[in-house]
Amino acid sequence: MADRHDPGAEVGRDVREDRLVPDPLLDGEAGRPPRGAARRRAARPLARREGRDDLLGPVRRGGARLAAGGGRHDARRPPPLPAVLAHDDAELVRARHEGPRRLGVGAPQARRPRRLVRRALLRRGARRADPRRGGRAARRGPVRHRPPLLGPLAPPLDRREARRPLPASRGGDRGGHRRRAREAVPVRPRVPVEGGADEVARPVHPRGDRLPGRRGGEAGGRLADRLRLRPRRDALRDPDALRRGGEAARDPPLRRRRGPERPPPPDRLPRRHGRADPGRRPRSVSRAVVLGAGISGLVAAFRRRPGAGDVVLLEPGERAAGSVRTVEEAGLVLEAGPNTLRGTPEVERLLADLGLDREVLVADPRAPRWVVRAGRPRAVLPGPRGLLTSAVPLPGKLRALGEPFVPRRPEALGDESVHAFFLRRFGEGVARYVAGPLASGVYADDPATLSVRSAFPRLWDAEGRAGSVLRGLLAKGGSPGRPARTRTLTLGRGLRALPEALVERLTAPGAALVTGAEVVAVEGPVAGATCPWRVRTADGRSFEAERLLSTLDAGRLVRLLGERLPRSAPRLRSLSFVRLAVVLQAYGVPRPDGAPRGFGCLMPRGEGFLSLGVLTPSSLFPGRAEPGVALVTSLLGGALDPGLPALPDDELAALAEEETRRLHPGLGERLLARVERWPAAIPRLPVGHHETLAALDADLADVNRGFAEPVLLVTGPFRDGVSLADRVAAGEAAADRI
Repeated sequence: MADRHDPGAEVGRDVREDRLVPDPLLDGEAGRPPRGAARRRAARPLARREGRDDLLGPVRRGGARLAAGGGRHDARRPPPLPAVLAHDDAELVRARHEGPRRLGVGAPQARRPRRLVRRALLRRGARRADPRRGGRAARRGPVRHRPPLLGPLAPPLDRREARRPLPASRGGDRGGHRRRAREAVPVRPRVPVEGGADEVARPVHPRGDRLPGRRGGEAGGRLADRLRLRPRRDALRDPDALRRGGEAARDPPLRRRRGPERPPPPDRLPRRHGRADPGRRPRSVSRAVVLGAGISGLVAAFRRRPGAGDVVLLEPGERAAGSVRTVEEAGLVLEAGPNTLRGTPEVERLLADLGLDREVLVADPRAPRWVVRAGRPRAVLPGPRGLLTSAVPLPGKLRALGEPFVPRRPEALGDESVHAFFLRRFGEGVARYVAGPLASGVYADDPATLSVRSAFPRLWDAEGRAGSVLRGLLAKGGSPGRPARTRTLTLGRGLRALPEALVERLTAPGAALVTGAEVVAVEGPVAGATCPWRVRTADGRSFEAERLLSTLDAGRLVRLLGERLPRSAPRLRSLSFVRLAVVLQAYGVPRPDGAPRGFGCLMPRGEGFLSLGVLTPSSLFPGRAEPGVALVTSLLGGALDPGLPALPDDELAALAEEETRRLHPGLGERLLARVERWPAAIPRLPVGHHETLAALDADLADVNRGFAEPVLLVTGPFRDGVSLADRVAAGEAAADRI
């Protein structure tokens, strides 16, 4: 600005440059326009207002004389700033039309027009004490009139005191609107903010409170919990105006953010007081929800079709692994769940896609299986050749050779037990020393009650297709859909590497795993709805989905969906489980010839053993244990001894060691013994279980009727097989439908 006592010196140019701003629409010092009675009083003519020529006289006529020192009576009062600015604007417009012209005293030529503050309102009245300035008030006096060329801009919300009400803001109406103003809302103290600690939050009107006289305009009012996270700044002030030292340094600095001001996303909004249940959480919508994160559920999520949408797995436990339980202790890797993995095409493809094919350990296909007969282990070869080994007495071998001449089963016979099937087709010797150990070793079940049609469908189908089990198995091509020979596998880090790799892949967008999510209710399906299923968990969460895949056991499936399965629910509810105790052991081997050989040994009933089987993984997979150490796994309990797993750990460990040394007397000192229990290890499949599955299929057809694609899918060990290879295949089949 020019000297206060010499208004003719460079007044036009200096004032103009002081008015240049980066963005006049963010002028923080502008006030609001008067409204109501104040507006009508401002429009009344004043009794005596000095004219424009009177105010600018010293500038227009006496500039040179005042500069020379004469006419001091004309410079006793400097012209007001608004009048100087108005005159300066007029001179600038004239210069654009008439060419270069001197603007004011001492201006060499007309400067290029630059963007100006078109309407700026000087503060009216005395300024209140500002707490950010240490309680000091402004030094400028009141302004008695408002220049006609200047107008109001929207006041910044962040610079108002907490005791004053907040004015309502119409989006984009910076100069104020002519409609009725909103009712003032006081600042709510301690409003929760989903932002930084130094940011500003202001409540506004809640949605739905339509104010008098309001029509059209915005789509809806702001919610009281929709907060502004970016404070507005004063464009005329220095960005660091609030960071200078002194008393003002007590105020925290305002951080600048890039981009427009937007409310936080819905999942980060604080709860509206008095409107929502405090325990209710926002639900998520997914393409599919999978109940259970075992191997089949993980494979289904991993193998889902590209672009099929997101999937959420709800696992009630704290880990996602299903029946896989690898134990690592004292540098040894032992399996408390499945010990091996059959290398089916689905398994081989999955291991390659997960990058686990480099960790595969392959068992020796020539490694014998053992069956105890007459108190000592007897070697059994896999496949039909096992009928002719030393495990079967000679009379039993002769009877087994006549199996192709046994009449075909009656047409009315829909199912029978494993023991009855082998007894009818192969005789007593094979039924006792082959079928019995096979049923107890794989299913831990009683061969007299286990369904052969459900547990060993290949044997049942072979007889139905060829009239003879041996002819059906030896026929060219064998059973459709199953390869003639597969590998027996495990992984170097244990089978737990398989579910761990699947879980790692679920971290990619489109899949999510939620552990500790006990499902308590399933609502739906609703025909015609976009998301017909709603799943609720015990902790209050809710998940909506278009598809629902259940990998749960039969009991939990009935508890959640029993009303939608009227035919199969009574049968599924009656299914039970076998209980198992697994004793993991490690022994020293003083001499190489004293180490166990082969896969392991199975014990028929009546041979003086309580163990169902004794497995030797260190001999089956070379390199699993260091030289001089033998790993042994004993299986106790099952359907034939249901109370055995309830014994104390030390008794179970002692029993397992005693029977292991009977089988392998060359073992040395026991190095490790650990007991793992399975309260519900394997589902029992009674005779006639195929009728239960047929009723389940009919119920599922009724549920899915009326939808373009199936909305409810069910898989599980009671339906698709209990082995790991069966679970992988079931997961891939389900992935194509979700």
